[in-house]
Formats: sequence, C-alpha cells, structure tokens
Amino acid sequence: MNFSPGAQPVVPLSAAEDWQGFCTFSGNTLTMAIGDMIVARINEISFVLSLGVCAWFYRQFRQLEIQQYNEDLLEQLFSEKTT
Repeated sequence: MNFSPGAQPVVPLSAAEDWQGFCTFSGNTLTMAIGDMIVARINEISFVLSLGVCAWFYRQFRQLEIQQYNEDLLEQLFSEKTT
C-alpha cells in the first residue's frame, strides 16, 4: 500500500466485495432483528388488548346476570307479599 499524502489505499477487489457483502448482511440482519422486535411488541400489545376486551365482555355479562338475579328476587318478594 502507498501511504503518501493524498494517495488512496488500494484494496483488493475481493476484500471490497467481502466487506460490502458483510455490511449488506449486517444491515439486513439488523433490519430483521428490529422488525422481529416490532412484531413481537405488536403481538404483546394485541394479546393484552384482547385480554382487556374479554375481561370487559365478561364483566358486562356478569352484570347482566346479577341484574337478572336481582330482578328475579324482587319478583319473588313481591309475589310472596301479594299472596
């Protein structure tokens, strides 16, 4: 290699191609890793949201059951008083 001022280092073509291939591979791997992390986070969020939706529906169902039970008890109470 020539180290004089202003001279460009000479890199064999095969080494340059290897470095370019390495950078491309690393970039794709990094992009894939970031994409995988994003997908994992989206899956976690959607799982938590689905649990929340299920809990909300369960709570609504239980409130309707309790309301119906209370109405049945009131109906029984009024029917006993009238008889």
